Amino acid sequence: MSEPQAPRGALARAAAFVAESWRDWELYAIIDRLIFGPMHPPLVRLLVPTRVRPNQLSASTILCGVLAFAGYATFTRTGIAVGGAFLFLSVLIDGIDGELARTRPEKTETGKVFEVICDPAKVVLSFLGIAVGMTRADSWGPLPYPFAAPPVAHIWGLCILAGASLAAQVHARNHWVEIYRRCALGFSEPSYPNLERVREEYEALRGRRGYWLEKAVVPVVLRLSPHSPRPAPPPPAPPVPGYRAALKPYIKTLSFFAGGTQMIVLIATSFAGAPVWALLYILASDVVFLPLLPLLARAHRRALAAGAAPGPLR
Repeated sequence: MSEPQAPRGALARAAAFVAESWRDWELYAIIDRLIFGPMHPPLVRLLVPTRVRPNQLSASTILCGVLAFAGYATFTRTGIAVGGAFLFLSVLIDGIDGELARTRPEKTETGKVFEVICDPAKVVLSFLGIAVGMTRADSWGPLPYPFAAPPVAHIWGLCILAGASLAAQVHARNHWVEIYRRCALGFSEPSYPNLERVREEYEALRGRRGYWLEKAVVPVVLRLSPHSPRPAPPPPAPPVPGYRAALKPYIKTLSFFAGGTQMIVLIATSFAGAPVWALLYILASDVVFLPLLPLLARAHRRALAAGAAPGPLR
């Protein structure tokens, strides 16, 4: 008698994808991989033969942020859902631009400039729209105000605290992922641009036709940036023995909370008409996130000492 065949079809493929994502979950939020990951390859394949550039995609997320602001500012059930839809679109595009740059390949330091401008801009616009909408409605949703303060103080205080918390989490995540790549994986890929290389790329573009977006944005960024160059990352070195196994649980927890998961929660609660729950979730996540940072720093020092890492990695 022949053995039963393994189940095939969409359900089996989905189960295999979830299992693979769970095994590989390391530097990126698992929810990001499960929700947005499957959408990236087909969209990138559609864009590769077009003239759309990765930096244009990055800039379009600001337009999505403006439209999300407009939806949230109405603070109607439909308007909040529209704001969540444009926020979803901006997060989706945010993953596609990098994939497109790597596929062509067109990965540049100038692309990082657009990333560090556009990513925070769309989030700030969304949070600002929520605050404006709540203020206009004189309500932040289904919860009573906990303190004896005017509603506007509760609303703006919550939005500012949640926004600052999210920004701090993303910055900490980027900092530690850069260290983890260098010590555990043996390569360096800083999240922030090297302005000297950006200047060189801009000089190479000045004589070329097109690239109007880069020609408009990059000079302003260079003019407003400090003239002292950012320190170069340490040269590549072999991975530190035992570092990856020791730090991976901390990095996985960090990547779960920092950015991607919060955006998904905000989008889901927006579709439900109550984004206040996402703002409260972001603040509550600090209960895990803040104690994690000193534990991560201690594990980092111990792993380097145990692996006898060279001086530049310490």
